[in-house]
Amino acid sequence: MDFYRKHARRIEHLSDLLLTRAELFMAEQGTPALPSALHAELMQPLDAGDLPAFAQALREAAVHFVMAGNSAEFWSLLNALQSLCQALEKARHSQADESGERALDHLQEQLASQTA
Repeated sequence: MDFYRKHARRIEHLSDLLLTRAELFMAEQGTPALPSALHAELMQPLDAGDLPAFAQALREAAVHFVMAGNSAEFWSLLNALQSLCQALEKARHSQADESGERALDHLQEQLASQTA
């Protein structure tokens, strides 16, 4: 079982949570929301074949979020988004999914600490 199939729901849950927080933050800052096509791509249910396109869309979202500001919350969200991209890249380039799992665990802990 490959990394994505094993962790599909977790990846989708974390990315949805992260993107929702980031978009709320952007709205509070008065910055433009994600372009609708990019938002739609990130919110679609994914399969393993979509993983490279999804990772690319996350990178585009990270670039877009740079316009949102320069606060601690902003940097925390951006770092979490980049962590998810890195987890997906590690999983894609490795047969062993342990490093990807560690990256997902780290991201989940990071998001949990933001709500605590």
